[in-house]
Amino acid sequence: MSDESNLSGVIAPERVSLNTEISSKKKLLEKMAELLASDSSLELKPKEVLHLLLDREKVGNTGIGEGIALPHSRCAHVPKAVLAVLTTHQAVDYDSIDSQPVQLAFGLLVPQEANAQHLTLLSKIAQIMRVPGRLDTIVAMQDAQALLDSIMDWEASS
Repeated sequence: MSDESNLSGVIAPERVSLNTEISSKKKLLEKMAELLASDSSLELKPKEVLHLLLDREKVGNTGIGEGIALPHSRCAHVPKAVLAVLTTHQAVDYDSIDSQPVQLAFGLLVPQEANAQHLTLLSKIAQIMRVPGRLDTIVAMQDAQALLDSIMDWEASS
Protein backbone atom coordinates (compact mmCIF):
# COMPACT_ATOMS: atom_id res chain seq x y z
CA MET A 1 0.00 0.00 0.00
CA SER A 2 1.58 3.31 -1.01
CA ASP A 3 -1.08 5.74 0.21
CA GLU A 4 0.87 8.48 1.99
CA SER A 5 -2.04 9.20 4.34
CA ASN A 6 -1.49 5.77 5.90
CA LEU A 7 1.42 4.75 8.10
CA SER A 8 1.94 1.66 5.96
CA GLY A 9 2.42 3.94 2.93
CA VAL A 10 5.31 5.89 4.46
CA ILE A 11 7.36 3.16 6.15
CA ALA A 12 9.64 0.41 4.87
CA PRO A 13 11.42 -2.51 6.58
CA GLU A 14 14.83 -0.82 6.28
CA ARG A 15 13.54 2.01 8.50
CA VAL A 16 12.63 -0.35 11.35
CA SER A 17 15.13 -1.13 14.11
CA LEU A 18 13.94 -3.63 16.71
CA ASN A 19 15.44 -4.45 20.12
CA THR A 20 18.07 -1.75 19.61
CA GLU A 21 20.84 -1.16 22.16
CA ILE A 22 20.27 2.50 23.10
CA SER A 23 21.60 4.14 26.26
CA SER A 24 20.17 7.67 26.16
CA LYS A 25 17.65 10.02 24.57
CA LYS A 26 20.47 11.54 22.50
CA LYS A 27 21.49 8.11 21.17
CA LEU A 28 17.86 7.27 20.41
CA LEU A 29 17.47 10.48 18.39
CA GLU A 30 20.78 9.81 16.59
CA LYS A 31 19.63 6.31 15.60
CA MET A 32 16.22 7.65 14.54
CA ALA A 33 17.95 10.27 12.38
CA GLU A 34 20.00 7.51 10.71
CA LEU A 35 16.86 5.47 10.00
CA LEU A 36 14.97 8.43 8.57
CA ALA A 37 17.94 9.65 6.49
CA SER A 38 18.27 6.19 4.94
CA ASP A 39 15.18 6.84 2.80
CA SER A 40 16.35 7.27 -0.81
CA SER A 41 13.99 10.22 -1.41
CA LEU A 42 15.78 12.33 1.20
CA GLU A 43 18.87 14.29 0.36
CA LEU A 44 19.54 14.97 4.03
CA LYS A 45 22.41 13.50 5.99
CA PRO A 46 21.72 11.88 9.37
CA LYS A 47 23.25 14.89 11.17
CA GLU A 48 20.84 17.22 9.33
CA VAL A 49 17.88 15.04 10.29
CA LEU A 50 19.15 14.94 13.88
CA HIS A 51 19.26 18.74 13.88
CA LEU A 52 15.60 18.83 12.75
CA LEU A 53 14.59 16.42 15.51
CA LEU A 54 16.55 18.31 18.17
CA ASP A 55 15.00 21.61 17.05
CA ARG A 56 11.56 20.04 17.48
CA GLU A 57 12.53 18.79 20.95
CA LYS A 58 13.31 22.39 21.92
CA VAL A 59 9.68 23.32 21.12
CA GLY A 60 8.34 20.52 23.29
CA ASN A 61 9.38 17.07 24.40
CA THR A 62 8.16 14.34 22.06
CA GLY A 63 8.05 11.72 24.82
CA ILE A 64 4.27 11.34 24.76
CA GLY A 65 4.05 8.98 27.71
CA GLU A 66 3.41 5.31 28.43
CA GLY A 67 6.81 4.31 27.03
CA ILE A 68 6.38 5.99 23.64
CA ALA A 69 8.28 8.79 21.92
CA LEU A 70 7.26 10.50 18.72
CA PRO A 71 10.15 12.60 17.39
CA HIS A 72 8.89 14.41 14.31
CA SER A 73 9.49 17.44 12.13
CA ARG A 74 8.34 19.25 9.02
CA CYS A 75 11.03 20.39 6.59
CA ALA A 76 11.16 22.12 3.20
CA HIS A 77 13.90 19.68 2.11
CA VAL A 78 11.70 16.63 2.65
CA PRO A 79 9.88 15.69 -0.61
CA LYS A 80 7.52 13.10 0.94
CA ALA A 81 6.56 11.74 4.33
CA VAL A 82 8.97 9.24 5.85
CA LEU A 83 8.31 7.12 8.95
CA ALA A 84 10.74 5.03 11.00
CA VAL A 85 10.13 2.79 14.02
CA LEU A 86 12.61 1.88 16.73
CA THR A 87 12.24 -0.34 19.78
CA THR A 88 14.86 -0.44 22.51
CA HIS A 89 16.40 -3.43 24.27
CA GLN A 90 16.00 -1.59 27.58
CA ALA A 91 13.79 1.38 28.38
CA VAL A 92 15.54 4.75 27.94
CA ASP A 93 15.08 7.92 29.99
CA TYR A 94 13.51 10.41 27.56
CA ASP A 95 12.16 13.11 29.91
CA SER A 96 8.67 12.06 28.80
CA ILE A 97 5.58 13.92 29.97
CA ASP A 98 4.77 11.10 32.42
CA SER A 99 8.45 10.58 33.43
CA GLN A 100 8.26 6.99 32.14
CA PRO A 101 11.22 5.68 30.12
CA VAL A 102 10.74 4.98 26.41
CA GLN A 103 10.82 1.59 24.69
CA LEU A 104 9.18 2.55 21.39
CA ALA A 105 9.77 5.51 19.11
CA PHE A 106 8.06 6.49 15.89
CA GLY A 107 10.10 9.02 13.88
CA LEU A 108 8.29 11.10 11.27
CA LEU A 109 9.47 13.64 8.71
CA VAL A 110 7.02 15.39 6.39
CA PRO A 111 7.27 18.19 3.83
CA GLN A 112 6.98 21.69 5.31
CA GLU A 113 3.64 22.40 3.61
CA ALA A 114 2.09 19.01 4.48
CA ASN A 115 0.44 20.07 7.73
CA ALA A 116 -2.73 18.02 7.18
CA GLN A 117 -0.75 14.89 6.33
CA HIS A 118 1.50 15.47 9.35
CA LEU A 119 -1.49 15.66 11.69
CA THR A 120 -3.19 12.68 10.04
CA LEU A 121 -0.14 10.45 10.46
CA LEU A 122 0.40 11.54 14.08
CA SER A 123 -3.27 10.82 14.76
CA LYS A 124 -3.00 7.34 13.22
CA ILE A 125 -0.02 6.54 15.44
CA ALA A 126 -2.04 7.68 18.47
CA GLN A 127 -5.04 5.54 17.40
CA ILE A 128 -2.89 2.44 17.01
CA MET A 129 -1.10 2.96 20.32
CA ARG A 130 -4.32 3.63 22.24
CA VAL A 131 -5.04 -0.11 22.33
CA PRO A 132 -4.02 -1.68 25.69
CA GLY A 133 -1.08 -4.07 25.34
CA ARG A 134 -0.04 -2.75 21.93
CA LEU A 135 3.28 -1.37 23.24
CA ASP A 136 4.25 -4.77 24.66
CA THR A 137 3.24 -6.46 21.40
CA ILE A 138 5.46 -4.16 19.34
CA VAL A 139 8.43 -4.26 21.75
CA ALA A 140 8.33 -8.09 21.68
CA MET A 141 8.49 -8.22 17.86
CA GLN A 142 11.71 -9.48 16.30
CA ASP A 143 10.88 -9.07 12.60
CA ALA A 144 10.49 -5.75 10.78
CA GLN A 145 8.14 -7.12 8.13
CA ALA A 146 5.89 -8.62 10.80
CA LEU A 147 5.68 -5.18 12.42
CA LEU A 148 4.79 -3.55 9.10
CA ASP A 149 2.13 -6.20 8.43
CA SER A 150 0.69 -5.59 11.90
CA ILE A 151 0.62 -1.82 11.34
CA MET A 152 -1.28 -2.37 8.09
CA ASP A 153 -3.77 -4.66 9.87
CA TRP A 154 -4.19 -2.23 12.79
CA GLU A 155 -4.79 0.68 10.41
CA ALA A 156 -7.40 -1.29 8.51
CA SER A 157 -9.29 -2.10 11.71
CA SER A 158 -9.20 1.38 13.26
